[in-house]
Amino acid sequence: MSNAFSYKGKILGHIHGYVEESITKFVIGVEDIEDLERLCRLADDEIIEINGTHFLYKQFKKEILTKTKRINLSNREYNLDPN
Repeated sequence: MSNAFSYKGKILGHIHGYVEESITKFVIGVEDIEDLERLCRLADDEIIEINGTHFLYKQFKKEILTKTKRINLSNREYNLDPN
């Protein structure tokens, strides 16, 4: 299962969560390098949306990015394409 995340209405990618050794980890798939760059340039007080729920980017970094083990430049690489 993957969750789309977006910034100002543009989907930047998808998050796939999994559990390994009782620890939740994530793989992120973005469509292109520009979306990855946009994600990395966000300020802590900006809002990112995950499946309709709003989070501060600071919270997203703490809860998702710090637990991300891989970022793919294509959702299809990790079978994250929702279509």
